[in-house]
Amino acid sequence: MAKDQLSIRIESATRGFLERYGKVDDDKNNITLSGQLREDMQTFQEIVTAAERSLAGKFETGEAMLIVDVLNSYYFTPGGYPSLPFTLEAEVDDACRLDGLDTKWKIDREALVKKIKKLKPIEAYAVFHMSRLVWAKHDEGDFEELVKRIFRCK
Repeated sequence: MAKDQLSIRIESATRGFLERYGKVDDDKNNITLSGQLREDMQTFQEIVTAAERSLAGKFETGEAMLIVDVLNSYYFTPGGYPSLPFTLEAEVDDACRLDGLDTKWKIDREALVKKIKKLKPIEAYAVFHMSRLVWAKHDEGDFEELVKRIFRCK
């Protein structure tokens, strides 16, 4: 596998987390800052991919379309990760009650909110991640088909 070089800026707390096994120039145990970051990113990729797979078939197309609609302007911050299921539930419920998105997408608000309430934080993050991916690729063809493919709708 080819390895591309990438420079990034990180907060000191994040750097401290990455250096928990060794410093930048510390080759002891063959763990360096870049090695730890690479390992953590690969692990994160596997965790998110597994969460996305676990959601396959969980949402009807209309439900996924509503979620993507709601999250179009949502800004995620890492500190909000633990409360993502509640946040997603509140955003969806408010969008249905206040803006009528359940009518727009022809879905059962209570059934969707119930599904979201059962999500684990990593699953809620995967929903956010999939929505962001939809918006990143929204100009690549049929929007509904894109949502169905990314969300693996029923």
